[in-house]
Amino acid sequence: MTNFKFQMRKVAAIAACLAVAIMFSSCKKDDPKKTVAVAAQVGTMTAGETQMVTFAVTTENIADGSYTPQVANLPTGITAQGKVDISANKGTLTLAGSATTQAGTPDNLTLTIDGATSKKFTLTVTAATYSISANPTTLPFGSLSEGYEQHEEKIVTITNNGTGTITLNALPSVTNYTLGTLSKTTLAAGETASFTVRPNTNLAVGTHNREINVTGTGNTSAKVNAEFEVAVFLLEEVQWSGARNVFEYDDKDRIKKYTHYIGGQLLYVSTLKYDDEGDMIEEKHEDQRDPANNSITTLTRNGNTITCTSNNGGVTCSYELNAEGFPIKATWVAENITATYTWHNGNLIKEEQKEGSYSYTYTYTYDEYKTPMHNCKSPKWVLHFWSWNSGLGNKNNLKTVDLEEGDDDETYEYTYNNDGFPLTQTMSSYSITYTYKYKKK
Repeated sequence: MTNFKFQMRKVAAIAACLAVAIMFSSCKKDDPKKTVAVAAQVGTMTAGETQMVTFAVTTENIADGSYTPQVANLPTGITAQGKVDISANKGTLTLAGSATTQAGTPDNLTLTIDGATSKKFTLTVTAATYSISANPTTLPFGSLSEGYEQHEEKIVTITNNGTGTITLNALPSVTNYTLGTLSKTTLAAGETASFTVRPNTNLAVGTHNREINVTGTGNTSAKVNAEFEVAVFLLEEVQWSGARNVFEYDDKDRIKKYTHYIGGQLLYVSTLKYDDEGDMIEEKHEDQRDPANNSITTLTRNGNTITCTSNNGGVTCSYELNAEGFPIKATWVAENITATYTWHNGNLIKEEQKEGSYSYTYTYTYDEYKTPMHNCKSPKWVLHFWSWNSGLGNKNNLKTVDLEEGDDDETYEYTYNNDGFPLTQTMSSYSITYTYKYKKK
C-alpha cells in the first residue's frame, strides 16, 4: 500500500512538472522569418559599356539600415554597387557593367542581405550595336572663278546612333580638300564629333567632287559628298540707264561680238576677229538704225605698233604697246588727239592727253577686286580700246579719277559677288549705276 502511494505521488509530481513545462512552452514565441525579394530590371545594360541598372528590393522582418549586398552568380565584368538601403521594407540594388561585360540573360542571380536570400532573378545584357551618321551628307561648295581665294569651310557632324561606344578612325586624305581635326574620337551612344572641310586653293578649272568616308568601331561608316567647281565666268551683260551691252565670246574666251541696246531697241553690233597670234585684226560695225554708218576697221600690227584703217576714211588711229601688251601711246588722226599711258601692276595709273593746244592729265586709283573682264582672253589693248569701256582693260576696278587741270573728278562705288567680281558700279557725279551680269563658261 505504501509503495502504491509513493508511485502515485511520483506520477503526480511528474504531471505537475509537465504542466509547468507546457505552460512555459506555450508562453514562448518563435523568431519571425526574414525575407528578401528582387523585382525586374530597370534600365538597359549594354555589353562592353559602363552602364548601371537597378532592381527594386522588398523585405520582410529586416530592420531599416544599409546592407552590403551579396549577389551570387554575377557574370564576369558585372559588380554590385554600393549598399542596399532598406527603409520601410523597400530598397534598391544597383549592378554595373564594364568593358568586359558580355551579352546574355543570366537568370540564376540571388541577393542575400541580413542573412536572407532572394529567389533567383534575371539580368539582361544586350549586345552593343554600332552605327554612325553624318550631317550634312552633301557639302555644296558651289562654283568659284578660276584664281579664287580661299573658300570658306563647312562643318560636318558625326553622330553615334548605336548603343555601343565607338572610336572613330583618323580622317582620310581627300584629294583637293583640306579636312580639319575631329573634335573628339571616342563617342558614347548619342554623342557627336565634328570636323571642317574646305576646298584647296588654286584648283584647276573643272569639277572637283569627292567622297569623304568616316569610319570607326564595328565597321561603321558615314559618307559625305563634297561638291565644288572651278569655273570660268565671263561678263555677259552690262545694264545702265535703260541701255545695255551684251557680250559674246569665241572658244578662246575672247570677245567676238558685243551688241548695244537702248530702251530695248538694237542700235549696233560690233564683231571682232583675231589672227592666229591672238591679235585683233578686224572690227565690223553694223549700225541698225542707219546702215550708212556701217564700217569695217582693219588692224595691222608692225612690231609693237597697231595701225587702225577704216574702209570709210583711211587710217583712223594707232597704238604703241609695251612688252606686256599694254598701250603706252595712242593717236587719233582725225581728232588730232595723242595720249600717253603709265601702267603699274596691270592698272592704268596716269593718262596724259593732248588735243590740239590743250593738255589734260588724269590719275587713277583702284580697288583690290577683279574687273568684269578678268577672265576674258582678248589682248589688253583690245579691252582698253575696243570693249566699250576702257576701264575693262585694267586688272582692278577704277575707284577715283582725278583731273589735274580742273575739278572734273569722279569716284566709283561697287558691290561684289562671292567671286570678287563687281555686281554694280555707281558713278558719284552722275548717279549712274552699272549692273553686271556674268555667265559660266
